[in-house]
Amino acid sequence: MVVVLGGMAFASSVLHKVLLESLESNRSFAARARSRDRIWRLPGTSATVSAVALAQLHTAMRTVRGRFVVLLPGPMVGLMATVFRRLPGESAEWSGLISTRGDALLGVSLIFAVYALQPFTMNMFASDRSGLTLQFLAPVSDEDLARGKTLGLLLIYTMAAALCVLIATLVAPQTSPFLGLAVLAGGYATLLCLWPVGVWLSALFPVAADLSKTGPGGNPHPATLLVGTVLVLVFASPSLLIVLAADAWLHRPWLALPASLLWLGIVVLLVRPLVRLASRAIGPRRENLGLVAQNR
Repeated sequence: MVVVLGGMAFASSVLHKVLLESLESNRSFAARARSRDRIWRLPGTSATVSAVALAQLHTAMRTVRGRFVVLLPGPMVGLMATVFRRLPGESAEWSGLISTRGDALLGVSLIFAVYALQPFTMNMFASDRSGLTLQFLAPVSDEDLARGKTLGLLLIYTMAAALCVLIATLVAPQTSPFLGLAVLAGGYATLLCLWPVGVWLSALFPVAADLSKTGPGGNPHPATLLVGTVLVLVFASPSLLIVLAADAWLHRPWLALPASLLWLGIVVLLVRPLVRLASRAIGPRRENLGLVAQNR
């Protein structure tokens, strides 16, 4: 009996030591994680904006909808182009554009990615659930919160755009690089144009969305979804007109790139003050946003 008790005491002391060492290890790991967080800052941003952006990126990529944005548009449109290439007769006439021209395929893929991103762009705050409460408790201003959210969405879109470029290059490699880059710039300009509207509508019409679902449960408010759907086409029109003017009307595809970059530059200059203005809608709605995010 004494031997058994002694053995149990020895085993207990060993287990106690292991648990203490495990806690110390966890503390050191947390310290290293905090150190990495201090080091990893997105270029040209403040620590607050960078932290919100990276949190938005990590949160989105853990959900089905976030992975959907990155992984589906490029391969899906590439598959459609491959199928269209095999269609006979008149069907091939209208579908042959994206099956033979990489810039057209890329353009459709990028617009598809902008639409796929709407559960985030049109519902930036309430879709975070408990994460929004933590951000409201942190010393984050309304403008920094809006800028961080939009920057995080830009990172997600960049990953989707990279895959779209790869698929377009593989499916239709014989295309003008000037047109391809012009279309890519146009995709970014379209997304940036949505930012102020997205921030404003997300603050006014929040919905507790479950981004782990692909059905209606993960969608933003129907009104914001409708507005976003229409505005994507409106904001994509200048880029489409630039490409058409350079390629089909002037027959100088190289002109599309500088014109698209100029349009992108104008959008960048206009978006920041508009996002600052739209972020003013967040402050009066913080309590409501927090309640909706918690599904209350």
